[in-house]
Amino acid sequence: MKKILIVWANAKISNKFINTYINKYKFYNTFKNKENLIHYKNNIKNFILDLNSIESIKIFLQKVKKESFSWVLLFSSIYRKDNFEDIDWMLESLNVNIINIIYLIEKLIENWNIADNSKIILFKDAWTKQPKDWYIWYSIAKNIIWNILPSLSIKHNNIIFLWIDMGPVYTEKIGSEKDIFYNKPLIKLDNPLSWLINFLSFLLHEENFFSTWSIIDFSWWTYLIRKNQKW
Repeated sequence: MKKILIVWANAKISNKFINTYINKYKFYNTFKNKENLIHYKNNIKNFILDLNSIESIKIFLQKVKKESFSWVLLFSSIYRKDNFEDIDWMLESLNVNIINIIYLIEKLIENWNIADNSKIILFKDAWTKQPKDWYIWYSIAKNIIWNILPSLSIKHNNIIFLWIDMGPVYTEKIGSEKDIFYNKPLIKLDNPLSWLINFLSFLLHEENFFSTWSIIDFSWWTYLIRKNQKW
């Protein structure tokens, strides 16, 4: 059974992915703390991994030192409005969204936790190309990761790095706000979250997909019409 490491298993997309394929793969799920932890019914291994703490990363790496993952899905990120009066907040944003993510990837590869031709998939919001007001640090972080991806791909050419540029796939909003959210794209999809989950499964399973450093657009032209609407 394939082993998948999910970094930030509490994310809406990762939660859906896990529940869809819970009987097909062996999942190793990470959560920021015990309060975030989700207990799934099947035999899934859960870990605490605070990406703002190098010590927490080292403890996690020690716990999985004998494991070899076929795939790694990195859903983790800090997404909140900027606060330029709080230096600690900005440093946490940089740590979780950039620095410690790269540190974690490097150590997993260095420690032989990732097999040759494994796929590491990162995610980015397509709207960072046309950013929201006052989410500067989030946009900067995601774009820096995007620029680091070629270097990672060259340094570790035995690993396949993929990047998915996402449009809106899921919301907990209701009523008219929910309609507005799903009407952002120029192309309309029924249940875009299911589309994304199926697409992820295809990318992971396709053995002839070796296009490392690929930027995959899953936004279906979402933000071509953003300028005409307020979110």
